[in-house]
Amino acid sequence: MAKPARDLPEYDLRIFDMDELELAKKAGVYLQSFARAQQNDWADLMQGVNPNQGYGRSDEARKAYGIAMALYDWSDTRWLNCQFPRDYASAADLREMLELSVKQLEHWLMELTRAWEACQQRDHYLETLPMVRGAVEKAQHGVKEALRQLDGSSPASANAEAFHIMAHLAHIADRFEQVLLGLKKRRKSRAALVMVDEYDVQYLFQSLLALEIDDIRPEEFGGSVAGSAGRVDTYLPDYRCCVEFKMTRAGLDNTTLRKQIADDFVLYGADDRYDFLFVFVHDPQKLITNPVAFEKDMSVPRTGLKQVVVSIR
Repeated sequence: MAKPARDLPEYDLRIFDMDELELAKKAGVYLQSFARAQQNDWADLMQGVNPNQGYGRSDEARKAYGIAMALYDWSDTRWLNCQFPRDYASAADLREMLELSVKQLEHWLMELTRAWEACQQRDHYLETLPMVRGAVEKAQHGVKEALRQLDGSSPASANAEAFHIMAHLAHIADRFEQVLLGLKKRRKSRAALVMVDEYDVQYLFQSLLALEIDDIRPEEFGGSVAGSAGRVDTYLPDYRCCVEFKMTRAGLDNTTLRKQIADDFVLYGADDRYDFLFVFVHDPQKLITNPVAFEKDMSVPRTGLKQVVVSIR
């Protein structure tokens, strides 16, 4: 004889903070999308920094390789699975994972710093260290952005969003060559779309940026250096961020390019509208010798600028 059906209790849905759930869903979707966008790059990094690729078998080389593998595994097991509430039962569970991720990323950055200092003591330059560090820093920006969305912080807050916008700019720079390859694949009757100079680079980069950013101001007047007025190639007022574009060519050597970027430091560092500077250098013929070292030397905070990133692709 079948048992009589029990009356199921009526749950009061008001005990759930629906706003909090919506924020958690948004943060989870963002982190999942962010991780998916980086996954191929992190897989390539993991393979590329393998000590067997010729970087030697020093403790520092193994450390860089180990962190690259751990970053890929961490993203694969935690960040790619952020559907709500399938993977996390509550906003608190998601927050706990995000905060744990921040601590883990900070730990990896500390280990990379120690490895870098050990190399400097031996006057040894190991290029895999800044490569892995850049990936970890980008991951850190993505996780912190997910936390910001979970908190419901206003996107108009420049300082809260600034590190996210720098990560987004870096992501566009990383994908720029792949976009160009797609533009070159045209029908036989149509000429390939190519970058002739830095203006073409600027137009394409701004178009890609417009997918996520609303207020993009090209050719904004800036300050002056040595009495000569300058223009910001692209200004993002919501983020107090300016973007400069360069394209290498015959006659534009490393020294000249460094001087141009150094002038940008002075120009934008003296303008109180800007806190962040991103410089994208398109180098189609690979004229810049040791681009990793170039980026590292130039990507440091300058007077009047909280963060500077130079990306060569």
